[in-house]
Amino acid sequence: MNADAIILGNRRFLCLSPTLVRLEYAADARFEDRQSVVAAAPRRPARFRAHEREGRWDVLDTGFMQIRAAEHLDPFHRLNLEIRWSDSRLMQCWRPGDRDHQNLGGALRSLDRYGGEAARLDGVHPAGMESPDPLATNWPAWIQCEVDPLYESLHPNPPADFNRGDWLGEARRERNDGRFLHRTFNWYKEARRFAPGLLSASGYFFLNDSESAVFDHEGFPVERRRPGAQDWYFFAYGRNYRQALADFRLLSGPGSLPPLKSLGIQFSRWPAFTEAEIADLVRSFAANGYPLSTIIMDMEWHKEGWGHWEFNPDLIPDPARFFASCREMGLDVVFNDHPLDVREDDEHFTAYVREARPDVEIREREYNGKRVRMAKVDICDKRQNRAFCAVCHAPILKLGLDYWWNDGSRGQMIATSGQLVANQTFFEESERNGRRGMLLA
Repeated sequence: MNADAIILGNRRFLCLSPTLVRLEYAADARFEDRQSVVAAAPRRPARFRAHEREGRWDVLDTGFMQIRAAEHLDPFHRLNLEIRWSDSRLMQCWRPGDRDHQNLGGALRSLDRYGGEAARLDGVHPAGMESPDPLATNWPAWIQCEVDPLYESLHPNPPADFNRGDWLGEARRERNDGRFLHRTFNWYKEARRFAPGLLSASGYFFLNDSESAVFDHEGFPVERRRPGAQDWYFFAYGRNYRQALADFRLLSGPGSLPPLKSLGIQFSRWPAFTEAEIADLVRSFAANGYPLSTIIMDMEWHKEGWGHWEFNPDLIPDPARFFASCREMGLDVVFNDHPLDVREDDEHFTAYVREARPDVEIREREYNGKRVRMAKVDICDKRQNRAFCAVCHAPILKLGLDYWWNDGSRGQMIATSGQLVANQTFFEESERNGRRGMLLA
């Protein structure tokens, strides 16, 4: 508990800076002190400049904005909370539920399905308490191609195994009665806009952090499991966008400096290359005055098929020699990674299942006409995450891999994507031996 916090009934108020405040509600007055995946930095609250009472309102003054709150045993809503601040000599006021139509937009989670004849971005979703994130819907493109004319033009020949797999049954039924078609086109309608971001011409940003994962004592993301609790941050910065960025850095922590070689020339191609071809590439780049710093191998580094973690003997017959050779040439090495499953015909399968039990799911999937048993990797499950990293990743990193190109992950966690958890995990793997962390995703 922080001594600078103001607790009123079932609410806690923190002034993190004159332009950033935290507002919490918990029915049992047990507030969240762990860092979240969004608010990841240690909190060093400032003090409110003043706390006064005006009728039924408690008024907390940060020096830039005033938080006016009443009914402290109840959750926040627009009748018991308002925030006021001055922007260019005009008084501004925000209440829960207000919509901001001047938000400047946030970052895209992925560039998949954008460009060409697919979705073209032409705006920003209004920012507010329930702003939709179009990129949270992860429809597989090869399902869309059967029902969406946009994807039919891009993928005229769906995969041969399109109609196989139990989980596709519901999608096919939805397609047949029109629900899937409606939802697919609705995805495009939503995806044509950016999700809201931190900066807004309205001069404020509301961040609802109530459900995002928090870090346990080992630094692993876990669900809060606090239904009904509210954990909000409010940024009020007017036209001072630098202040907004500084406040977000205060909340989330500083960005990591990338390793020096990641700023040099990185090279990848499909199909992948042998050791001899890598040596030729290094000589060719150097001869033209452009020294190569990083070699990136797509999924061909391993045996054919996702779920394999054994080296492709045709490209890398001697892994130790391969990494030693790359190191002699001054190269960092990056491998493509699909941490979704471990196949039964892979040498790591038995060890992974043993370490990941009791909750690991084993299922059959068809690949190139063969039925293959595969152990699922839920990267958000701590036991499976640790087992996967120890059994499948650690031996390759020990041989000399510098970092991963994380090409998609699977995980079940409320308000937090498996991709985010995997990115954190694999980034931390690359920080071994005092190195600066790095990841492609």
